[in-house]
Amino acid sequence: DTDIVLTFTGGSGSDGVITWMEDEAHFKFDSDLLVIDDKKLIFGTDSDVSIEYDEDGENRLRVEGAPVVISGGEGESGDLHIYADQGDDAGDEWKISVADSGVMTFGNDIASAGTYVTHLTITPHATVASSTVAFAGSISTDGGVTVGTTIIPDTSGGADIGSAAAEWGDVYIADDKKIKF
Repeated sequence: DTDIVLTFTGGSGSDGVITWMEDEAHFKFDSDLLVIDDKKLIFGTDSDVSIEYDEDGENRLRVEGAPVVISGGEGESGDLHIYADQGDDAGDEWKISVADSGVMTFGNDIASAGTYVTHLTITPHATVASSTVAFAGSISTDGGVTVGTTIIPDTSGGADIGSAAAEWGDVYIADDKKIKF
């Protein structure tokens, strides 16, 4: 009914300590764990899930056998941070966040390193047609955009709505279409 401590005494004062935490029923390591290149941490009774640092040219952390799940604490968002290089400059970091309500946001720290500004928000609804996708800035495309009907940009800077026929620089609305306010 007590914790069991195993201490490896190093000659230069750098001891290694492993503790069996009796009440918590797990091990605690007081130092880093090192898994060498191309070796795996293997999980599960059937050994069907693993995490591996792949050194063979890719230098990537690979999870095999299971999806990667990112979750926050009860009532908190689940956040995934993606960094370019070391994430130390403004614009290097992206954050994908899923709130407790299911709203997903994509933010970047372009204005100030480590401070995220939301660029895209996806708000789900039980009826998919009532879900929304909101862009904080402009939307650019090389093709058409479908919004219940097709909007086709023409070569003169106009747009055709509900028709594939290009007109001359104005917005063309097909004969059977209406504008409602």
